[in-house]
Amino acid sequence: MKFLAALTYILSLSAHAAGGVSGGGGNLISPIVPLEKQDPREIRHIIRGSKDLLKNFVDAKYALYLSGSMDFQSLRLYSALFADSKHNLHEVMEKITIDIPLDKPCYDNQGQSFDGSTVDQTSYSICISAFNIAQKCDENQVPLQATALIFHEFSEVAGLSDEDAITLQTEVLNELKVW
Repeated sequence: MKFLAALTYILSLSAHAAGGVSGGGGNLISPIVPLEKQDPREIRHIIRGSKDLLKNFVDAKYALYLSGSMDFQSLRLYSALFADSKHNLHEVMEKITIDIPLDKPCYDNQGQSFDGSTVDQTSYSICISAFNIAQKCDENQVPLQATALIFHEFSEVAGLSDEDAITLQTEVLNELKVW
């Protein structure tokens, strides 16, 4: 009964976030800089493959969410993502495509450059820049960094604030390091 009351409270706190998009951008978190120039086409290929890793991660988190095995902070954030709405994380992952430019960064709604952004919602896509990532991140780290950044952008589309998306991006990156 206490769990149900806590879950109801958390859902009421996160209800304001459902369905919003910040229009902002996200960046990689503490990437290891490559020692030599990398081909953005190779990085784009790795980024595309990161969707499978993201799906496995989200499925694992969803199982924890359903079992009630999350701490309060995680439950608050994932409740907003897994809520039964057209903007829940599963729907977003199914419907939103990933644009991966090879020759430019992604831009937020104010024209600032980022490694990823949610700004292009007219085409139902997020942007993850292979151009930026190739310059900033060693190829060996790209799968983890890209997965965490994609999760960040999808989380914003699903309604989380940029601050909460960064919190989850950091969590994803740290947890995937030990997977």
